[in-house]
Amino acid sequence: MYSTHHLLTRKKQFMPTWTVIDDLPELTRIPVGTVQAGMHNVIVTLDDDDRKVTLAFSPFQGLKITTTDCFMIPDDMNLVHRTIMEVHNSEWLAELTAGLAIKDETAKFMEKSRHFLIPVYDNYIEIAAWNMRFEDRQ
Repeated sequence: MYSTHHLLTRKKQFMPTWTVIDDLPELTRIPVGTVQAGMHNVIVTLDDDDRKVTLAFSPFQGLKITTTDCFMIPDDMNLVHRTIMEVHNSEWLAELTAGLAIKDETAKFMEKSRHFLIPVYDNYIEIAAWNMRFEDRQ
């Protein structure tokens, strides 16, 4: 279990920032999301009844799905629903990078990884991947 001091110290080390990925279509309502994970990619389909947007992340290094009830939103985060956000200075990417260094200290592929955050109906989907592409189907 983490102490309050430990949590506050970790929070000071990682001061993440968030940006909305602007070149994606805006959804009219908070979408329902489905996730398919393959060997090297993750496919997320967002459906808000008016349109479907399919997002492909590859190659991916991590995937997390957290219920809204358990997702910790930092006080200074202006969460924009109906969008996809990128997290900069991500604690999660740092943890994945540290794990990689333990297994293979010469591997550098996490340097290319980006942390994507997708708020969906009752969950938050987080993906660590190099690239994201989308297909918009109205």
